[in-house]
Amino acid sequence: MNSKSNLTRRKLMKWGAMSAGAPVVATAFGSRAFAQNLGPGNLYVGDVAGRDAERLYTGHPVVGGGQMEIRLNQSIYTSDPHQLEVAQRLQPFDPLSWYTEWNRVAQINEEIAQGYEESGLNVSANQFYLRASRFHRLSIVYQEDTDATMMDGYNKFREFFDKAYEMVPAPFERVTINVDGNQLGGYFRKPGGPEGTRFPTVVVYQGADS
Repeated sequence: MNSKSNLTRRKLMKWGAMSAGAPVVATAFGSRAFAQNLGPGNLYVGDVAGRDAERLYTGHPVVGGGQMEIRLNQSIYTSDPHQLEVAQRLQPFDPLSWYTEWNRVAQINEEIAQGYEESGLNVSANQFYLRASRFHRLSIVYQEDTDATMMDGYNKFREFFDKAYEMVPAPFERVTINVDGNQLGGYFRKPGGPEGTRFPTVVVYQGADS
């Protein structure tokens, strides 16, 4: 880390340890006084019905308008301290704010994971590299495909997922599958059982935000 930073490895690892007590943290910050106003998103608190097109966000000031994804906000009802931070800082239905806040907590988790790795605490490093990977994926999930942040975010998502399983044995086998002449990476997970046992197989071919 930059020596000028106020965040030392020790502080970051302390923050990582705090995540184990996340429900306590969430209780401490759970007051409505600390909650952000979700704007249009408030309409959907407790709503279990289908979507009403007349109630969806119009997309202003997005060029061309449009109806934004109604999930483009983060609930304060979470036991995860970093998700809570995003909820408190995020400007709802703002793609740039969404990217900025998830990217910020992704980088925090990168630093925590690196601190654990340097200390030889590989199980904790695995957990925080996975968090960094997941938060990088979240940061770009609503970005335009052509946005400059997309490939960088995707590469970080993949990098830290792979890094997580350098720390501990992976619960899957990496495979490459030829699809119409293209080599696609995949993960093969086998159930437990005696060697030679045959099981039904499911091939999951996921979309961009899966």
